[in-house]
Amino acid sequence: MFDKGRAVGGRLTARRTGGHAFDLGAQYFTVRDERFALWVVEARARVACAPWPATIVALDPRTGSVSATEPQERLVGTPDMNALARLLADGLDVRTSCRVEHIEPVDGTLALAGTVAESGVTLAPLRDDPSGTPLGTFDALAVCVPATQAVDLLEAVSPHLAAIARRVEFVPCWALGLVDATLATIPFDGAFVGRDGDGQSPLAWIARDSSKPGRPEGQRWMVHASGPYTSAHRETSTDEITATLVGELARLLSCAPLSPTLTTLQCWSLARAAHTLGGDPPWDASTRIGLAGDWTGTGQIEGAFLSGLALAERILDGG
Repeated sequence: MFDKGRAVGGRLTARRTGGHAFDLGAQYFTVRDERFALWVVEARARVACAPWPATIVALDPRTGSVSATEPQERLVGTPDMNALARLLADGLDVRTSCRVEHIEPVDGTLALAGTVAESGVTLAPLRDDPSGTPLGTFDALAVCVPATQAVDLLEAVSPHLAAIARRVEFVPCWALGLVDATLATIPFDGAFVGRDGDGQSPLAWIARDSSKPGRPEGQRWMVHASGPYTSAHRETSTDEITATLVGELARLLSCAPLSPTLTTLQCWSLARAAHTLGGDPPWDASTRIGLAGDWTGTGQIEGAFLSGLALAERILDGG
């Protein structure tokens, strides 16, 4: 398994800074499918996840009114969301900081080449030439990256799969973590803000990250900006983004201007698919390459898990 990140997980990430940890990406997950439920039972037994008994509300950005949301069991990774990815990777041969850049069919196999970063070095953007470090040859390939990245990787070797991936667009998201003790009296743990895209607020989600099980005490909060706001402010300075999101958080919560003791900001360029493909994972029998990920299935963490499971079963069954 090759992963361009410094650690497995992607949007199942936790950032540690200033003695605090924040779930910057996925905030929680739900369980509907029996196959995913079986894995979650194992994950809970290994203390990699637990229910989040949070009070989650809907917040009207125009009036500030709060209403209840439909009750459901929400779960989170413990001690952070990345624990889910670490559990899935346990026992596997995973090479991190390694970007696959070139796939070439060779005598019935698939030869991979790419860039391997030295410790602590960020990977450079994809190069135009196909040369790179040889990464080995394989009988089949599961491409589990966002659609836009799959297009870059596959258009030369599998135009069919590249065309499928090209149909999927992603929505970006600014994610802000902050620490502010004055938020201790807020009577809920998370809130969906209006409807993403209605333009009434730059925020789409807020959560008391420290209320999740297995986390240290404190007032650590996560703020996710809406897709439209992020799209319109991709090039805005991080200081301005932080000030805007913190100011809007104070307005929505009807509290005094906030002065966080710590902030951390991340822009997810490919936060979520605007629409997902649904159905079986795309598969190219001629090359034995398949696609998996949240965007190929039903979305969210469960959808990503199920799409990967379905593609793995197809590969193991001989395609």
